[in-house]
Amino acid sequence: MRHPETPDGRYFVARDRLWRKTDPRLDEDERRARGRELMRARRAVRTALGDGPPDESGKHPRHSSYAEWWASQEE
Repeated sequence: MRHPETPDGRYFVARDRLWRKTDPRLDEDERRARGRELMRARRAVRTALGDGPPDESGKHPRHSSYAEWWASQEE
């Protein structure tokens, strides 16, 4: 089953929600290590202001910054 991917490749859509993708170049050990690093960083950033794009995981694509792209997929 193939899920639509956002144009920038950061997310895929399943069950009408955006889900962040893992870098396919990472082996399992590296993926786990980076996941731990990411969780530590997210906890640290939780109270800080960030400059990066917001995490839109779990949102319906039509309620995200990808709304225009998603509308074109439904046509």
